[in-house]
Amino acid sequence: MPRVARELSESGLYHITARGVGSQLIFYSDDHYVKFLDMLAQSCATHRIAIIAWCLMANHVHLLLENEDDERPDGFSKAMHSLLCRYAMHFNHTTDRVGHVFQNRFGCSAINSDRYALQAATYIQRNALDAGFEVDEYPWSSFQEYAGVCRDDIGWLCKTDVLIGLAGSREGLIEYFMNGPCDDYRASCRTGRLNDGEALDRALSVLPEDVALHEVKALGVKRRNGILVSMREAGLLVKQIGRFTGIGISTISRATSRVMP
Repeated sequence: MPRVARELSESGLYHITARGVGSQLIFYSDDHYVKFLDMLAQSCATHRIAIIAWCLMANHVHLLLENEDDERPDGFSKAMHSLLCRYAMHFNHTTDRVGHVFQNRFGCSAINSDRYALQAATYIQRNALDAGFEVDEYPWSSFQEYAGVCRDDIGWLCKTDVLIGLAGSREGLIEYFMNGPCDDYRASCRTGRLNDGEALDRALSVLPEDVALHEVKALGVKRRNGILVSMREAGLLVKQIGRFTGIGISTISRATSRVMP
């Protein structure tokens, strides 16, 4: 089935997610985190993409990117394809493994308002809470950069003026990251605006190549849950996933609650 076309953002901003296949770890060491960020910076520079915010978790990543080339609206897609392919090769080489590292398509949400841009960035920073850290203590997010701290192993990655301008000041942005609302953005991540036909196309687009939709229910828990999370991040409702896969609503809700609260 043809893949669903990416929704283009009027603002040029995109919330990108990428997850390890079957929710497996994609970072085993600090060196892996640093290498991913180095490759991210290279890919974005090549395709004229600005890094606005980021958070790397053990088995998935969140990025807020801005396309700076109006003549190449798909630049963010090319940058991500390059990044994920290169990092997968590096990861397999350094861990002596073979096969896919990331699920077969990264998630992408167009950000079309200033309010959602701030909320998306806050949502991204607050992934640190899932790792048991306070937002301002997690070492693998862009929070420290917005606080004015440059790490020797990472350097400056973010184009910070976009969010600081929206918040009015650096201090105002830090306060927003710590205490500002992002419930509207969470809700948009959860529900989206997909009818059943669109939802089915999205569900098929995030499935691994070796799995049919009716087979998801019979997979091992870890791999099954990774696919369910991908479907939720693609904008499907819990009820839609249940209808398509035959998996119970409560099971889907439990499997995806940590990433789609």
